[in-house]
Amino acid sequence: MADHLVPIPGNPGRVAQNTAAADLPLTAGDLARIAEVAPDGGIGGRLN
Repeated sequence: MADHLVPIPGNPGRVAQNTAAADLPLTAGDLARIAEVAPDGGIGGRLN
């Protein structure tokens, strides 16, 4: 998993929210859960 997560704005109305998400602190538990559900870093097809 990467050392950081980068929000990707998908809607111009949410750019400020997505940018602010970069400042959210993640606990070790958060990072473990992310690694569990996206072991390859979330790379892949888009979920619709």
